[in-house]
Amino acid sequence: MEVGFIEEIPVQKWDEEHYLLHRPVVKKSGTTRVRTVFDALVRERGQPSVNQCLQKGVNLIEIMTAILLRFRLHRIEIIADITKAFLQISPRMRPGFPQVLWFNKEGDLKIFQHARVTFGVINSPFLLGAVIDFHLKMYNEGSEVTTEYTRSTTEKLRRGLYANNFVTSVENERELRLFIKKAH
Repeated sequence: MEVGFIEEIPVQKWDEEHYLLHRPVVKKSGTTRVRTVFDALVRERGQPSVNQCLQKGVNLIEIMTAILLRFRLHRIEIIADITKAFLQISPRMRPGFPQVLWFNKEGDLKIFQHARVTFGVINSPFLLGAVIDFHLKMYNEGSEVTTEYTRSTTEKLRRGLYANNFVTSVENERELRLFIKKAH
């Protein structure tokens, strides 16, 4: 809650709302020992799940195939990952965002609402991709010092992203250093 991924909302008639089921995943080592996993496929009898109510967006498998083919075009491969990518998207309006029931140590009922795009919901990869694509396009259009190489870099970023993963390739070390400098 301290970092703004979820926010507490007033307890209302909790049996009249739909809540996202969640469970902990515990790892014995690593930086994140306990991670919350959300299940948007759970549904009540005769009712659709959260994922069944959402449009998932474009088929990312087809996009991934094209990315992997381009990945092998040049001599030097580049692989990157956007840290906490889904958690960096915070829409201005949150009505309809998934809510979670929680009981604190004293047994009091709390209701939390996601304040960021929820990883595990069917349309999350599409939302992430659309936001990144929008910002890369805006950077090209709004930059006063946009060079041909900057346009080439942002286009390479747009074409190499798959959800929060990025893969591409470059021909030589000079191009690699330039790409890293411009993409960073």
